[in-house]
Amino acid sequence: EGNVKTVSASSGGQRSLERRGSPATVTAIGTTAGRERRIFPFGVSRQRLGQALRQTGFAGTIVDSLDEADTLITLRSYHRRKPQTLRDAEDRSVPIYVVKSNTVFQLEHCLLSMRTEKAGDPVVAALREAEEAIGQVMTGDNAIDLTPQNAYIRRLQHMLAQRYNLSSRSMGKDPYRQVRILPGEMD
Repeated sequence: EGNVKTVSASSGGQRSLERRGSPATVTAIGTTAGRERRIFPFGVSRQRLGQALRQTGFAGTIVDSLDEADTLITLRSYHRRKPQTLRDAEDRSVPIYVVKSNTVFQLEHCLLSMRTEKAGDPVVAALREAEEAIGQVMTGDNAIDLTPQNAYIRRLQHMLAQRYNLSSRSMGKDPYRQVRILPGEMD
């Protein structure tokens, strides 16, 4: 199972659980911190990604194929459909970063989150993702599906939802079983 890291950005910067904004959710599956990255943009503007790379000073280059890449950036709409390219990246354990929209700001925030992440900590990253989803549900969203995880991590995510008095359910079949965070208290 890959690592999952969720980071949010709005035009005001970092978003707390109490604040409502228009976040950019960035989900990273797997990590490779601390070196120049070869980034494959899938459904993301190469021009905007190049601009974000220049503006952040991020050590990365844009590549033309998944075979050359050690990181993939895609849009949430593509990630939800799980096209073959994304399934291939997951099979190869290539980190996948999912951004909400195809803007320079969202891509800059994604690159900055790559810079600061800790490699090799899937539990912390999955719990961060759950906390972000909990924050979104608490501020009005209906239900949020988390990234598929193993049974142990799903259990921790359920416990976190319970701590915030929210409902949660596991959905799907392994290896794609995932937690759904729902509004309302557990029964």
